[in-house]
Amino acid sequence: MGSESIVESRKYYQRNKMLSIIRLQENVSRFDIKKETSYSMTTVLNTIEDMIKEGLIFEEQCMENRVGRKPVWLRINPDGGYFIGIEFNSRSMFCVILDFTGENVYLKECSVSGQKSCASAVLELIKNNIRQAQDFLGEKRKRIVGIGIGVPGYSDKKSGMAISYRHIRGWDKIALKKMIEAEFEIPCHIENNVNSMVYAYKTLIYNGKCEDMLFVSVRTGARVIQVVNNMPVSSSEGFSGELGHVKVGRGSRIC
Repeated sequence: MGSESIVESRKYYQRNKMLSIIRLQENVSRFDIKKETSYSMTTVLNTIEDMIKEGLIFEEQCMENRVGRKPVWLRINPDGGYFIGIEFNSRSMFCVILDFTGENVYLKECSVSGQKSCASAVLELIKNNIRQAQDFLGEKRKRIVGIGIGVPGYSDKKSGMAISYRHIRGWDKIALKKMIEAEFEIPCHIENNVNSMVYAYKTLIYNGKCEDMLFVSVRTGARVIQVVNNMPVSSSEGFSGELGHVKVGRGSRIC
């Protein structure tokens, strides 16, 4: 990695960290961000100014009665960006749009069973849901930041490959990330669908902080995801947490 790439990566990380602080805390000023991140005030001021110009955040005057100079609060702009999310299994597919604050502004559920239970039909259903979400946003579709897809079965999120899912015919080694990015020219990220639920649960229920937890999902399969030291434990191909076939009690029957 060249020096320019390192600098850009550092700026990207710093920006995301500041956005996270502003999103998860009620009242945050520039000084609060400096104190929490230990970044230089120059870095904080420049990054905040850039994000205001881009429409990602805005300023709000403190209305409380205070002695001395009142702080200026930083707020996330709901229209600063939008995220499209797709999550599905062999029965149903869900499509949502979240605004930049994480609020749900669109939700659609459709059936996957029946004639749509083959890989080609499911892929077309994914694309149709994304198109409908874009149509819902209208002119704001230009502010779509990314597309996230919660994939059932086994997948490799680093390569963006959906490896296998036995409940959908032909669902085998599908370059899903590459396919969606080529179609829509928007960054796409794939993750096991239960893992995706864990991230949402951490953010919405625990405000981003959850030291230790077990998340259990029972649908067409059973899966357990560990959260240790505030981080979900996963593997490159999604095998962690798979329960598989488990013998129950003293009997020899497979569960």
